[in-house]
Amino acid sequence: MLKKSLFIIILIFSIHFWGINFIPQKFNTENFLSWFIMGVCFLLVIKAKGLNFRSAILLFFVGIILNAFSAYINQGQSPIATLLAFSTYYFILFYFFLHKMEISIKYLENIIILFAVIYSLLYIIQVLVDPYQIINSSLYADRGTIRLRIEGNGFLVLAYFLLLNRFFLSRKFIYLITSLGFFVILLMGGFRTLTFVALFLSVIMFIRLVSFNIRDYSVFVFLALLFVGLSQVEGISNILKGMVTSTEEIFEQGDKYVRILQLDFFFNKFPKNGSVFFLGSGLPGGYSQYYALVESFGWNYGYYWSDIGLLGLYIMIGPVAVAGILWYTIKAMFIKLPKDKLYLNLYFAYLFLVSFTTMEIFREGIFVVQAIGLYLIDKVVKENYNNQISEDEVAVY
Repeated sequence: MLKKSLFIIILIFSIHFWGINFIPQKFNTENFLSWFIMGVCFLLVIKAKGLNFRSAILLFFVGIILNAFSAYINQGQSPIATLLAFSTYYFILFYFFLHKMEISIKYLENIIILFAVIYSLLYIIQVLVDPYQIINSSLYADRGTIRLRIEGNGFLVLAYFLLLNRFFLSRKFIYLITSLGFFVILLMGGFRTLTFVALFLSVIMFIRLVSFNIRDYSVFVFLALLFVGLSQVEGISNILKGMVTSTEEIFEQGDKYVRILQLDFFFNKFPKNGSVFFLGSGLPGGYSQYYALVESFGWNYGYYWSDIGLLGLYIMIGPVAVAGILWYTIKAMFIKLPKDKLYLNLYFAYLFLVSFTTMEIFREGIFVVQAIGLYLIDKVVKENYNNQISEDEVAVY
């Protein structure tokens, strides 16, 4: 009970209570307490067997330390300010906490679904009471919907793939209905890349899990008709039309498209010297002049480094830290898992594919979800190995 209570507390701290306005919070206290507990667990399990992503995470932290020095040398930002700017990134240490606590797969999957449900309810309530804000997030009308970001959105997509995975294997419609509900919430965000990558990977999951008999073809036809039907619903139709219109406008802009301008600026004009390409410019943090400078690029010109995803992150935190993130992400994409855990491979594939035009892979609240995904992969791999050993022993006797 103590382990699970501590697990829930750190989990909620990591997403800062979903940013609910009427819940009083002490961000520094919550963060430092979480970091301390996760740090102790890191020291206790660092040499344990079965941590498939340990080296990648360690490389990530080496990159963070190098980046702190780069920010001080190149931008005059104190190492402390830079290290604190990475505050949300440190929740990747939750991976080691989970290994120490040995939380079960079933419990974690239930929590993933529960947190996705809470996220969805908060999203719907916020849209309904707009312009009154119950969530600390920017809200604006665009693409036929009200767009907002709530910390903890990583649980939404992970739960979507989890339940879709269960549906394809069990054909229980409760899984399909719930996963579609999560997909609609994702769609309500109005983000083209997130929506279409999720759809693309859903098709990949279908191809990987079905046997292409008459029954499976009927399921495919049903899902296609269901999607067409959903697209005719007025609210969803407006969102899809808004996405199409936005895409058409991008093609019309050509080389004046803002992300092309951002890419040119942050790679050709922003770097102070060549060391930026090896150590990163430094993650802006605190109230430093450097932080104000980077923020001014967004206010004055619409140049936000996070809009160019991993490329912007590379310029800010450097190739070493980014290599750590990509190492554990790509490894998680391709590590062999049983069919009922395919959703874990596809979730990390999702993060990778959307990361070139969005900040999804390093968004606030996402690292704790990544830590859960990585831990689940370790648990599944270990269980498969133990089962194989047991089968071999039985065969011998």
